[in-house]
Amino acid sequence: MCLAAFLGIVRSQTEDIFIRSISLDGNEHVAMNEVLLIVRQRPPSWLFRRPDFDSRLLKLDALTLKSYYHSKGFLDVVVDESSTIDEDYADIFYKITEGKQYFVSEVEVVGQQAVSPEKIKTLLGLTEKKPYNPVRVNDKLYLVENEYHEIGKLFFNINIQDDVTDSVKVIIQVAEGKNIYVNKTYLKDMGLIDSSLVLRELTYKPESLYRKSTMDETEKRLREMGVFSMANIIPVQVADSDSLVNIIIEFRRFKQREWNSTGGYDPIRFAEGAEPLPALSGTIEWKNRSLFNYPTHLSTKLLAGVPMEEELILPRIRYDVSIGSNWILGVRFPTSLTGYYETFIDYYTEELETINRYGVNLSQMIRFGNRSYFETNSVWESFSDQSDQNLQKRSIAFKINLDKKDNPLYTRKGYLILIMLKSAGYILGGERDYLKGDLTFQSYVPIGKKSVFALRVKIGKLWGWTSGDVDYSYEKFYLGGSTSMRG
Repeated sequence: MCLAAFLGIVRSQTEDIFIRSISLDGNEHVAMNEVLLIVRQRPPSWLFRRPDFDSRLLKLDALTLKSYYHSKGFLDVVVDESSTIDEDYADIFYKITEGKQYFVSEVEVVGQQAVSPEKIKTLLGLTEKKPYNPVRVNDKLYLVENEYHEIGKLFFNINIQDDVTDSVKVIIQVAEGKNIYVNKTYLKDMGLIDSSLVLRELTYKPESLYRKSTMDETEKRLREMGVFSMANIIPVQVADSDSLVNIIIEFRRFKQREWNSTGGYDPIRFAEGAEPLPALSGTIEWKNRSLFNYPTHLSTKLLAGVPMEEELILPRIRYDVSIGSNWILGVRFPTSLTGYYETFIDYYTEELETINRYGVNLSQMIRFGNRSYFETNSVWESFSDQSDQNLQKRSIAFKINLDKKDNPLYTRKGYLILIMLKSAGYILGGERDYLKGDLTFQSYVPIGKKSVFALRVKIGKLWGWTSGDVDYSYEKFYLGGSTSMRG
């Protein structure tokens, strides 16, 4: 009987308990739909099937719900959580005492000079006669910090006090401190690479005003060297000085030389512009991120794939060698040169014909702003097939990407303009003469607090293209994706 009792206890502890329902009592200003978006323990829906009940998460959900009420100005809210277990199901209850909702009556900024009070209030999301949201104020403090760091006030201090009566009076005390200037720069753990090659990436100079945007750009350029996985900039105040800092940059290097190999059953594109096909494939790559301890990368890669929907013949093979650097002849002009040889299959003919192609690709890019850039791409390539007819194609393309969106992922306002012009034959010669133009325009306009009106327009045109030519190079205008021409 003891063994049976023990097995019963083990069984009861390991059986799953599913959430059946969630109930709220006293929620006058928060709807059930809002609660279901923020809690972890929720009843079944078309998206969450038979969720498991976890008593440890129940308390965390109550704290989350309390914090959500605080963000709406209910500073005295009380949330009591409980649950009942009925066989394999749990019912969750929240008893809510909302209390008074507090509004902002006055916002006073004391001690500031360099940043206007209106700017500080806007960054913190404080508006008079609106519900007081201490959660948002704490979350937005970094925006004020960034604003002061951008004008050299590195050691400023901010203190926020709220006087709660029938309403809330917010007092923001700012001690700006002096302007901070850069003294010396020290490099740590950068390995065998010459320090002069690292120092030329710095976008600030000694005795220059400390600016956050300058330090962010320096971090970005150091990572773009391709040698370091991390470049952490730390300002340290100089002893006996209240206006100077030394900059310490801590590095973490990538592995300089490495072999990478992958293989398996993967989709592979066997012809340019065609849909990928299931294939048995393998890739092997050797990479040197710092050739001769110089920030120049060298890599070579071999890919082989056999389509599985066809007969086990006519494999896809590609071999390329690439070398690149961010600096050319003392000028920062990111450049990559790739030579390649490949075979691919023309599945649009009755006979599955293997096409051989080899060539050289030279690409160069100049970045300006956060996400905008100008890029050139020059290609020389030669095609050959079983008819022993070679086709040479030489082209040069120019691309301008002007990105003025406020956020690349969650865009609410701004625009993007992408212009691409390509010339084949006219400038560099070759056996194909045509021009291609492609224009993309995107615009985002906020509508209210949650909605955005988005518009995208694409226009493209080819001049001089002869459709009657047998060609193994494709010029297409994509709208729906890398292989989709929906439009």
